[in-house]
Amino acid sequence: NNYSISYSKRVGRPDYWALNPYKWYLSPYEIAQGNPYLQPSFTDNLELSFNHKENWTFKLYYTNTTNGNSQIPFVDLNENPPITFYIRDNFYDLQTYGGSISYYFAKFAWWESSNSLNGYYNQTQFIKDIPAEEQNGFSYAFGTYNTFTLNKKQSLFGEINFNYNAPVYSIFNEITSYSRLDVGLRYTLRDKGWNFIIYGSDLTRGSLNYTLSEINNTPQKRSIYFDERSVRIGVTYKFGNRKLRANTRESSNEEEKNRIR
Repeated sequence: NNYSISYSKRVGRPDYWALNPYKWYLSPYEIAQGNPYLQPSFTDNLELSFNHKENWTFKLYYTNTTNGNSQIPFVDLNENPPITFYIRDNFYDLQTYGGSISYYFAKFAWWESSNSLNGYYNQTQFIKDIPAEEQNGFSYAFGTYNTFTLNKKQSLFGEINFNYNAPVYSIFNEITSYSRLDVGLRYTLRDKGWNFIIYGSDLTRGSLNYTLSEINNTPQKRSIYFDERSVRIGVTYKFGNRKLRANTRESSNEEEKNRIR
């Protein structure tokens, strides 16, 4: 049995594009604009963890974000037709109380499975006058990731992965539930360096979801859906000495580089 306690404090600096004051015309009815006066947010995270026989892991956690920033979609009803302005500002504090359970299953030589369940409660408090109401509530998510060995030579493998997210309540948004189902098959010839795969992603199109909000007494329903439903067929071959390993290095400014989008 292993017990651990951890505490971290993070600084969330805004992305550079969020500081750009110029307007982006997303459509004839939508305009986005950055805010050069955005300030960083600060997140404190406390976590208690218990691990049993490297199979079961239980966690309790608390996260507190202060001076958080996000986009606020204001609808100008004086325009005809109405125009939505996306403006960024530091306007909320967010507290999250949660717990998770994960279980690693490998009792059979032909089946390996990793499973997790996470439940949490979001509580938002506006620190500026925003024409909207805080959305507070409980949510949960679970996932299962399974690999099957389908022959004695251990060269044919199957994968079935599924995850589900219940509706999320955060800041002024309600995000509807969404899920994802991926199924794959892989055939490997290790000695010869060949790999053959067929993989289906988001087969049920469950990742389509909506964000619901009401700002300035105007109900809004938005969806940004990147269609990831696909079937991929691939063949790879590795040349040279397959026993060599490559060392990867990260520079000291990885966080700064991620802000450039």
